[in-house]
Amino acid sequence: MIAWLRLSLRRLRDARAAALTLALFVLATAFVTAAAPRALDAAADGAFRQELLDARSSARNIALQHEGRLPGWRDDHADPYAGTRATAAGLEGRFPPEVATLIAERAVMVTTPRFSPGVGGSSDQTMRLRFQPGAAERVRIVNGRMPDAATPAAAGSPAVIEVALSPATASAFGVGVGSRRELRADRTDALADSREARVIVEVTGLLEPLDPADPFWYDDPTLWEPRTRSPNPDIIFADVIALAPPAAYPVLMDATEDVALPMRTALRFTIDPDRLEVAQLDAITAGLRRMESVFPAGAAGADGGATTGDPGTAAAADGQVPTALRTELLGVLDAFAGRWRAAQAVLGVMAVGVLAVAGAALALVALLLARRRRAAVGMWRWRGASRRQVDATLLTEGLLLTVPAALAGAAVAIAALPGGPDGASLVAAGLVAAIAVGALLLAIPAKLVGPPHEQAREGDLPRAASARRIAAEIVIVVLAVVGAVVIRDRGVGGTGTAGGGGVAGAAVADPFIAAVPMLLGVAVGLLALRLFRLPLRAVAAVAARRADLVPSLGLRRVTRGGTSGPVLLVLLATVSVAVFASVMLATLDAAASAAAWGRVGAPYLLSNGDEAMDPALHPETWPGVEATAGAWRSPVVIRQLGIQVDLVALDPEAWATVNAGTPIANALPPALLDPAARPVPVIVSRALAESATPVAVGDRFPLTVEGGAVDVEVVSVVDAFPSLPAGERFIVVSRPAIQAQDPSLLADTMQVWLRAPDAAAADLDAAIAARPDSPRLTGRAAVAAAIAASPVVRAVTAGLALTTIIAAIYAALAVAIALTLTGAARAIEVARLRALGLSRREALALDVVEHAPTVIVAFVVGVALGAGTFLLLRDGLGLDAIVGWPTQVATAVDPVTLLGILLGVTAIVAIGILAAARIAGRVSPAAALRRAAE
Repeated sequence: MIAWLRLSLRRLRDARAAALTLALFVLATAFVTAAAPRALDAAADGAFRQELLDARSSARNIALQHEGRLPGWRDDHADPYAGTRATAAGLEGRFPPEVATLIAERAVMVTTPRFSPGVGGSSDQTMRLRFQPGAAERVRIVNGRMPDAATPAAAGSPAVIEVALSPATASAFGVGVGSRRELRADRTDALADSREARVIVEVTGLLEPLDPADPFWYDDPTLWEPRTRSPNPDIIFADVIALAPPAAYPVLMDATEDVALPMRTALRFTIDPDRLEVAQLDAITAGLRRMESVFPAGAAGADGGATTGDPGTAAAADGQVPTALRTELLGVLDAFAGRWRAAQAVLGVMAVGVLAVAGAALALVALLLARRRRAAVGMWRWRGASRRQVDATLLTEGLLLTVPAALAGAAVAIAALPGGPDGASLVAAGLVAAIAVGALLLAIPAKLVGPPHEQAREGDLPRAASARRIAAEIVIVVLAVVGAVVIRDRGVGGTGTAGGGGVAGAAVADPFIAAVPMLLGVAVGLLALRLFRLPLRAVAAVAARRADLVPSLGLRRVTRGGTSGPVLLVLLATVSVAVFASVMLATLDAAASAAAWGRVGAPYLLSNGDEAMDPALHPETWPGVEATAGAWRSPVVIRQLGIQVDLVALDPEAWATVNAGTPIANALPPALLDPAARPVPVIVSRALAESATPVAVGDRFPLTVEGGAVDVEVVSVVDAFPSLPAGERFIVVSRPAIQAQDPSLLADTMQVWLRAPDAAAADLDAAIAARPDSPRLTGRAAVAAAIAASPVVRAVTAGLALTTIIAAIYAALAVAIALTLTGAARAIEVARLRALGLSRREALALDVVEHAPTVIVAFVVGVALGAGTFLLLRDGLGLDAIVGWPTQVATAVDPVTLLGILLGVTAIVAIGILAAARIAGRVSPAAALRRAAE
């Protein structure tokens, strides 16, 4: 037996070119399959970290808000915040380990209650002092100098504290460099709690931030931008913040110790995105939820701080400290998890498709290489070799050719992409080796025996399939049909999640969604392989009556053997993968555009939050504006339902004019266009309709707005309404319908939709920049660009493009190798035909006639399979989650892309045909006849 193996390996060395071809193909395939899970893992981590960086600083980081007086300001004269930092360290010790390991930096900020000017000051101005270590290095003085000193309070004289303001806040407060003001604690500030406190501030300089977008500022511009506050329509306060030096902190604390003036202290913990991995999301999310039970949540206040109804019971290391948690990190993680699960569904389907192409290509190459040895194996059997000896030889050859190559490919992938799942990479490489070895073994029939002249020609494939093979193909087709029916009936719930919806499930696509397209592809390929030759046989019969040889012989090759069948499978799989990616990208682009319309609600949205806009604002006069529609918007409580909702009262006719001809033009039901309708018709969100106190179309209830009660009737329930957050509780009502009952209601305007061309964005920005209140302008085109540039969308786009390119490369290599090997095997046949008068051009035409039907069938069936697979899986691919908005867009197909796919497939086959023709042309007719005689 050993001698037999030694002899067979010697023969393998003689066929080293073919062996090297297979080994290199296995190496490349093992590298791709081993790198796939690692690349997906790296893409997930990269997208997650970038998404975290794109989030607002206050959303992605963690802050603890304390209202009161923290001890320790006298403990360390060199660092007046030492006691505050010690408190922060004690509170951080209560963080779950999964969250604590993410903390990279720590900062503190102390803000006083509001102070009102004393004698000589304006009653509609307030100032707060801010102590913020690190702020001095992030601002520049444009006039004067930085504050650096404070004078302690003396008998009958309040403390004097040097401060710096921005030019805008100094103007709003009516001071400049050198001004001194005596301030008294604002008794209307809930934080001051009617305490009496005095302080004198001296303005030493005017400042501006070096970078307003610096994460250090935590999205809080109140240091350089004054804020207005209107307790009622007749009074408007200007609130400003002044920066005080560290030396003033213990002075102020000493001066207000007798009245125990509370301070608002923010303890900020900056998250390092580089420490985050998708695999940790479940643990981090669970840790954040545990934190919410330890630190009660705090709502953001108007000044960028937080307000807490219940101070909480979180304990510091030195005692009980009422502290509130302020972070949106959990929401950021959950939102990313949903988007990445959807992205994984898309990339999972594409990955399976590419692996199918790679597996088919590998099997095709191994099959053709093994076919070249069928005559030799038949000779072994004819001379007495047992089937066991033949199988052992083929298995040994296969293992020697594939296992080292597969391990080398996996090693290169692991080295090139460190930090990924090593086990998955090794299993993928082992699967590649198993496919190659299996193809080598299956290529030799079990009953192959006989002298050389009875063996099939090299390169030919079996003309008839066994009953066992036909039964296996029927089983595959049935499973594919059943899978398609099941996946359509169940509605394709989306991607699978590990642990019942845990975030870690974002890293694993639903295997059912991934398996069904693969089964469908295999089933369609088998059916095409069995059926596409039937009509060609009729064509071949007609061509046989012609005098010329090329059409008849070429079609006979297609119908009676050759490589057209396996090449068809590879090309069909490649076309279907490319078409699926093309349809997905085109539909994703349409969904991103629709999501932008949904988020903005018009070409442009001008918003002032919950604050009323300046009545003197006339955006209809701005450059490029064609129409406007205003709206009142504010949270309200529906007492009958016992819940708070976001209420939007708009002018339906104006809104319809702004959005005429846009994708959201039909968002308003006709009932809202009638201002005389009674009860007043309203739109409610599905989140409200399905709440603990559900409502449905036709339900009526009283709506109290600004003290007035209005009876309303639900006329529509929607998942989302343009410009309102999807998934939230909201009500949309006609403002004219409410004002028809009481004209004094809803007089203010909080947001305005604008109709203007995309090119007017710069002019609109300039018009807003010239205003002191600076309302926020959001453009639909900018939102669409931001969606397209989001990390998850970029990852999906790059993944689709990369997998399509890999599939095309595999198809090109497999087809080129297959046709080249077949050409080498058929060189003798071509040489014989040339001896009978066949020209080189006719020999080339022979290959074209043979493979042209293959290209046509592969393209037509592949387009249908790719587009059909997308339609089948569309509801489960999570397009809405990827773009962040519920959309209803038609499936898009780009004809130019389809033409490019057809040209690419044709080029792949053409290259293989030319290579085969070149090899066949090297064999002379005389040599062919001599070899045949031998």
